[in-house]
Amino acid sequence: MPKRHRAIYPLVLAFAVGLGACSDTTAPADAGQLDADQTEADFSALDGLLETEAWESFGVLGELFPIGTGAANLSMSVRGAADLAQSGTTPTGRAFARELMLSMTQLVPRIPLDVRGITFVIDPETLHYVPSDLTGAPETGVRFILYAINPVTHKPIPDSPIGHADLIDLGDDLAQGVSLRFLVVSGDVTHLDYTVTAARAVDIRSLDVSGFVSDGTTRMDFAITVGGTRNTDSTVTEVTFDLAIASRGFSAAATVRTVARGDAESGTVDLELHIGDHVITFVGSSAGGEVDAEVHIDGDLFATISGPERQPVIAGPDGRDLTEREVRALRHILALSDRVFTIFEHLMRPVGHILTFNFR
Repeated sequence: MPKRHRAIYPLVLAFAVGLGACSDTTAPADAGQLDADQTEADFSALDGLLETEAWESFGVLGELFPIGTGAANLSMSVRGAADLAQSGTTPTGRAFARELMLSMTQLVPRIPLDVRGITFVIDPETLHYVPSDLTGAPETGVRFILYAINPVTHKPIPDSPIGHADLIDLGDDLAQGVSLRFLVVSGDVTHLDYTVTAARAVDIRSLDVSGFVSDGTTRMDFAITVGGTRNTDSTVTEVTFDLAIASRGFSAAATVRTVARGDAESGTVDLELHIGDHVITFVGSSAGGEVDAEVHIDGDLFATISGPERQPVIAGPDGRDLTEREVRALRHILALSDRVFTIFEHLMRPVGHILTFNFR
């Protein structure tokens, strides 16, 4: 793992490694605080939102817009997010978020006037998006027809349109920065509606992504902010997110902060999760290869994690082993932040590929 990414991971690694050694014993009577069944159901509902045909089709959108061709001003700089999207140094959504934020050097604040109102379709021969004569695109943006994806080749099927994605410019009145809205519709369902706002000052950069994703039945609202500062002594990266599936009484809020000074890195995670009537908190820190974290349920200590990040000691109250049901639930909680960064990456890649952001 590249050293510059390492500080974001220790607590995740600690959980992943440590949970593998937990006990399969029967839960004691008071372990009912952690509702493993509802936890799994809530996370299954979240995952279902990210498995729709529209979500998959939208995910490949950026890759299919050829750099420097067609409406050239709408394509991505070769040294931009296309590089980040394919670079071996950014293997995960976490790394993508951090590198995207830190590498911003210039922002182009608007969709060029000469391409507004254009609807792009897939060329059956090249499988790339090209301008068309179709109408319906927003006046201050562009439209991309979405297609069913071949499950083997993962390429669009040109004769199987399933909906459209509108990219709308909201930043015409901004002196600096970018404000863009993506709207994904398939059939009568709005599957995705979100806004990306980006800003950069001398030493401060920030990206805000907020909106909702829906499968037509279940809706999840989200807000993700990636920000940071850089000076001669240190680099600070902070990611905050809020998720909510109101129909299930599910919500989560977290802050992940990383500080890098030379070769020394440290990080903190502060997560609060609402599942049904219960409140689960995870607070932890990492520094010098050591982790220290606690999990509480409704204010009561549920588990502690401490020691070397790759071989931590994970224990329940009074030092007891965690049960298999507790392990399953905690694995879902552990995976939440990774899900969020995966969502962020999915939402940002089309923006990065399509627009003329210039990155270092």
